[in-house]
Amino acid sequence: MTLQNGMTDAHKAYLWADTGYWDMNTGELIGHDTKLFHGKDWPWAGALTTWGASARDLIADISFGNVTDLDNLLTTSGKALRTFVANGGGGRVAIASYDGKPRLHMIACHDLFPGSGYGPFEPVEVGHFVCSGNESPAYQHARANGFTPEGMRAVIDAQCVTPWVPQGDLAALGPRVWMAGNVVRVEVGADGVTSAVERAV
Repeated sequence: MTLQNGMTDAHKAYLWADTGYWDMNTGELIGHDTKLFHGKDWPWAGALTTWGASARDLIADISFGNVTDLDNLLTTSGKALRTFVANGGGGRVAIASYDGKPRLHMIACHDLFPGSGYGPFEPVEVGHFVCSGNESPAYQHARANGFTPEGMRAVIDAQCVTPWVPQGDLAALGPRVWMAGNVVRVEVGADGVTSAVERAV
């Protein structure tokens, strides 16, 4: 359960994730790997934050499922997350896509937006999502003025130095900065999917 942010603007959908993986018992950094993946046939990408099982299994179940269009991608992602939870894991999937316009959906194994009418494993479309640091001045400024990639960068800068309590098994270890390695940015637009390192943590 680490960095997972996303947003849309008039032209693109964006995702951000770090590369750090943590020992669920001690909270120690154990290595680096991807948490982002994308399709080839039309513009979409996903970002994971997980606990309790291998994230690679969840990536494979989504990527090799029926992802021919957005509706099927969201259904496949929800089913894959259910299987992941049944096998001892937990987490969230963020899906950025372009199907005539930029879109961002969140799917979680828990009630991500209490009172919204959407429950666990249901895709919820949002304009932005920030996994921690919603009380930071950077987040408040971005929310008040409209999220931009530059505004999200300021939010991420604050997240990378602000301790927070994650969900899942790592919550028992208390607040700390749960980000490591590189923060990678993925952009999804009409011309496809690109990625770049946003910053080092």
